[in-house]
Amino acid sequence: MKGLKERGRSTFLLILTIIILTALLFARDLLGVNFSKYVLVAVAVVSAMFMNHISLIYFIFFLFPVSIGLPSNFIFPLLSVILFLKKPAAFSRNATICFVIILVLELIHYPFYGFDIQLPDTIGYLTTIFFLCYLSVISDFEVQNRQCLLFFCLGLMVLFVAVWGITQIHGGGVEMLMVNSKRMGETKSFSETGDNNIMFSINSNGLAFFSLVGLAVLFVLYHHHKLRFVTFFLMSAVYVFIGALSLSRTWLMGVALLIVLFMIMIWNSHTEKKGLQVILLIAVVLIAGYEMFHNELIYQAFYNRMTESSMAGGNGRLEAMQIYNRALYDDPIFLLFGTGAVHYGNVLSEISISIHNGLQQILVSYGIIGLVFFLYITIKAFKRNYRKGFCVCAIPFIIALFFIQSGQLLNPHYNLYFFIVSFTALRLCDDERYISLRNRE
Repeated sequence: MKGLKERGRSTFLLILTIIILTALLFARDLLGVNFSKYVLVAVAVVSAMFMNHISLIYFIFFLFPVSIGLPSNFIFPLLSVILFLKKPAAFSRNATICFVIILVLELIHYPFYGFDIQLPDTIGYLTTIFFLCYLSVISDFEVQNRQCLLFFCLGLMVLFVAVWGITQIHGGGVEMLMVNSKRMGETKSFSETGDNNIMFSINSNGLAFFSLVGLAVLFVLYHHHKLRFVTFFLMSAVYVFIGALSLSRTWLMGVALLIVLFMIMIWNSHTEKKGLQVILLIAVVLIAGYEMFHNELIYQAFYNRMTESSMAGGNGRLEAMQIYNRALYDDPIFLLFGTGAVHYGNVLSEISISIHNGLQQILVSYGIIGLVFFLYITIKAFKRNYRKGFCVCAIPFIIALFFIQSGQLLNPHYNLYFFIVSFTALRLCDDERYISLRNRE
């Protein structure tokens, strides 16, 4: 009974903290209320100290997308320490080894840099690696994977509403954005907020990545009866709407892949009324897509991006791959050990274009040694989390893997959140085991 009361108080604190943080962020970005970023740090960190480790993990999943508008390089390192201290036994030996190896792969380059190191960026990146190692293989049946995914989806709603709201208030609305040939996400480009100030602003491809993985997670939750249809429909509509406004061609192909994968996997499963599920899932995307593209300005903006001359070269992506590969081949040290993930742009400062392939970014950051290691731990993590007979749960992982082939992975490091989430989705069926253990008690 005492344990139930403690869990109830911790859950109440979690919900209250989410409400307060969301209100503060909306007041700052939508209403123009000014306050110190340390207010947000205090609310998040002080609340986390009084949560149990279960609620703290749910809180971290909520913060993954919301971190775009937070001083996350302050908040996440402190939360990682609190999480570790609350239950150090949950951090497995293999996870510790993995974290230490990546730590060494990154820091081994720093003594050779001829420029100033961005310490906050380094701490933020290494904290994300900590979460990746800790949460991707966590073995704690008290932590329900469904709740982790739901809080992540809730955080996505906060991110999407904030970005859309800022666009409406400061960018003249969606129509004006399309007229000016701009994409949803980079709100600082039209707001009066300085580059050094924190607000909900994200690269358009990153916004598309959040939308696509979030949509895949919603499909998995609904398929396994973890989400009501009305909630699934409304959230999916928002995700599709915001994702389409990113004008990402990879997002459009990802949605098509998502539908095909669900049709194949659901049809080959033993799910009851699987035909109805396929129809409902496709209908959700088609209805949301129709509502999106019946607007002539939005349709034309997407059409222009799909037909522009740079499409033949992947919008410069193929050229970028060739340039970075040439830089690696010209320096055997870089090819073997890389340049580091956080500061690779400073090391290869003569290259003006960013990397647009996640696997190549690992190669550039950590060389052949690092690429082999990352491939190894990814395969091991997938095997550890995958549950036979639940292939639908693997779709978020497939979608994330697909998207990084034309995007980035290690830098910006928030792209790693999607693999934490996708590994959590793989373990979704484990929740039933926890419920049965609770009932026996």
